[in-house]
Amino acid sequence: MRVHCQALPDVLKLLPIHEQAAHSSKVGNALYGRSDADVLASPAGTELEFYWVSTMWQQLLGLSLGISLPWTSSTSSASSTTSTTSTTSTTSTSLTASASAIRPFVPSRAPSQRPSILQQDVKALKGLKKLFGNEKAIYNSPQQRSGVVHTLEGKEDLLFVAPTGSGKTLLYFVPAAIQPEKTVVVIVPLKGLRLDLLHRATVLRLDVRDWSSDGDCNCSLLLVSAEAATSEKFGTTLRRLDANDKLSWLVFEEVHLFLTSAFRAHLKTTLSLRTKTTPLLFVTATLPLHLEQELREATHSNPRVIRLPTTRPNLSYTALLKSTAAAAKTQFGSVINTAMANLEGASRIIIYVMKISDCDDLLTTITNKSKVSLFHSEMTTPDQLASLDKWRTGQTPVMIATCGFGAGFDYPAVRLVIHYGGSSSILNYAQESGRAGRDGQPARCLIISHTQYHLSVPSNLDNPNTFWPLLTSSQCFRAALQHEVDGQGDTCVGLACEPCFRCVEALDQGDLFH
Repeated sequence: MRVHCQALPDVLKLLPIHEQAAHSSKVGNALYGRSDADVLASPAGTELEFYWVSTMWQQLLGLSLGISLPWTSSTSSASSTTSTTSTTSTTSTSLTASASAIRPFVPSRAPSQRPSILQQDVKALKGLKKLFGNEKAIYNSPQQRSGVVHTLEGKEDLLFVAPTGSGKTLLYFVPAAIQPEKTVVVIVPLKGLRLDLLHRATVLRLDVRDWSSDGDCNCSLLLVSAEAATSEKFGTTLRRLDANDKLSWLVFEEVHLFLTSAFRAHLKTTLSLRTKTTPLLFVTATLPLHLEQELREATHSNPRVIRLPTTRPNLSYTALLKSTAAAAKTQFGSVINTAMANLEGASRIIIYVMKISDCDDLLTTITNKSKVSLFHSEMTTPDQLASLDKWRTGQTPVMIATCGFGAGFDYPAVRLVIHYGGSSSILNYAQESGRAGRDGQPARCLIISHTQYHLSVPSNLDNPNTFWPLLTSSQCFRAALQHEVDGQGDTCVGLACEPCFRCVEALDQGDLFH
């Protein structure tokens, strides 16, 4: 809000805020489209209308400027119990009485006649506060707010792309919280993510189920694996929900995985079960721009798209490339034992490997093996759950895992993520390294490998060569990683954050423009 100070009462001149809400003139003009000349030429009533609208938003969001305005009299307070039209009229009279030199204003439309987006905003914010049981709960970003409001409206498909830790799950957690009579169905491609979502939803007291063949769908949030989603029994469940008008959203978690060869068939089969009235929600942290059209074609959908930049300035990136496997293993042992010795409180470490055999192999280099858990596809589900629980509670603060422990898994205080060997693709690396620093605090992402490692990776994995050129490139690692997802990237130097290993080399050599 911008205030024309000459026209307003003296009390407003004492507001401890810039005329553009702490923005510079350049930013203020760009965002609000109003220059200094516009303010000087505008009538006082217009400025007061801006102030009135701003005050409404502050009251809605639970904010306060901490000052008493001359027109907040007992007359205007009493009028709050009357109709909207009466309130507007009384406010205008009070304004005239308290500041006779200022022309009163009358809003062009009463609040009850304004677009329903305001009502949806209020509903969404109440849902957010209910979900967390906290009246002070707020959104992480304007884009997250837009996404939550959109899912509550439920009118059209939505693609939401945002960095790890930005709160994508709220887009379907909030509807599940405030619309318990309906069911949000979430299709999850990875077991680790499904188990994590089940835990998080339970902690937030949502009525959540992990779908099984018994067809139990009497809940507000139903989680199902990508494989089970293609079964006829699940199809029957989905059709029954839709027939009873109980199905609110069909959500595809980490939708980028459904565009790979391993899950594409599951996507096609599941979508064949969808009715035209059921909106689709696609969420991910890593969907490159060039895959958006592929998603549209694969899903026969033209979703609204909300994107946030995926770069994470709080993460630092380092790579230690050795000439032999023995040297890389020795380096890993030195790093992990030092890191474990300095691990404190709720901090955690994740070590990603590309081969299950590497789990036991790396374990031999760790001194305190009792503090380490394993997670991979050859373990039974009960063993995976036990391993996950020990890691989450801190009994074993270090986890050695394959990629099934990657996309979407949420623990706020992961301080170190190590990739031994590399990753199966750039997108997988972005997801896995994104487990670090989800609390916004500094965290490290370290790659330890040797020059021949990528040649030893089994051929059934996604092509590892997509990651290896990135690792060995001379370009800023952070910028190249972001460019793969967002279509553009900011260097460490440009972001003024801790430089990646490539930027360190460039800085040492005096080359800031690599």
